[in-house]
Amino acid sequence: YKADDNLSEIQLEEELINANVVVCTLCCSGNSYLNDLLFNLLIIDEACQCTELTALIPFCYNINQSILIGDPKQLPPTIKCHKVEKCGYGKSLFERIQEGSPSTEVFLLDTQYRMHPDISILSSKCFYDRRIIDGPNVKSSQWIKEYTKDINSKFGPVVFYDVKGTISNGRGSSFCNEEEANQVVNCISELLQSYPDICFNKRISIISPYNIEIGSDERYGKLLKEVDLFNNINVSTVDGFQGQENDIIIISTVRTDGKIGFLKDKRRLNVSISRSRYSLIIFGDSSTLRINEDWRKIINEITAMNRFKSVSFF
Repeated sequence: YKADDNLSEIQLEEELINANVVVCTLCCSGNSYLNDLLFNLLIIDEACQCTELTALIPFCYNINQSILIGDPKQLPPTIKCHKVEKCGYGKSLFERIQEGSPSTEVFLLDTQYRMHPDISILSSKCFYDRRIIDGPNVKSSQWIKEYTKDINSKFGPVVFYDVKGTISNGRGSSFCNEEEANQVVNCISELLQSYPDICFNKRISIISPYNIEIGSDERYGKLLKEVDLFNNINVSTVDGFQGQENDIIIISTVRTDGKIGFLKDKRRLNVSISRSRYSLIIFGDSSTLRINEDWRKIINEITAMNRFKSVSFF
């Protein structure tokens, strides 16, 4: 219930007593309104994204059975203090239980219903030992779009564009790559011009490990405004996009200086390549990215699909 629901304390308590299911955040589970309730089952979703102490809050209700759902191969809790992170505070309760439990108590939900099979195979091979299988919906014709059905399509379902740009300092500790930004915007412009009868409004997201200057007065924002796309494209960091998805995901890797920084985190990479439904387009400097084993696997897999291309396409 929200604060503006105008329920009195007595009404709220009555609603909770009569409820079969109570849904709330972990922090709200410590609310005094829940003290007199009896819970038989606790389910924590996205259990790998919360700190261990936060996940322990609802266990104060003498829970008989608990189920934790999460993916330890994707991004962990956000810990801003490196000192406490090094002390193990960044490890989730899910991971700690997983490490100490027999394999019979840990179950892999192995069927995915989001991504085109050519996209899901990247995560399956590189992070899940080929154990992820595709649901019937993503193998149907509904997951083959007009802009991806051509085997030589510039727009997916999976494409890697090799960009030899120049990296420069952005705001704070972030970076920017003007050549790559231009190519990303050119790609989107050509996509929209090639398929004018398809509505792409808010169906395209640009994500990056770095804050890629997305404001209306900043580099990406200015480029998108120039081609009248600023209000139609979602732009986010990888961390900010975890848990979300979109029809078309464009990854801007930015780095081109022989160093990969944030890009070396395999969990961040896994999140990046598993957000799209129909099309995954990656822009990056392959020579820099290949320094990292996980990125090298991804690029090799895309190359084997014959979808590694030069930005001269745009």
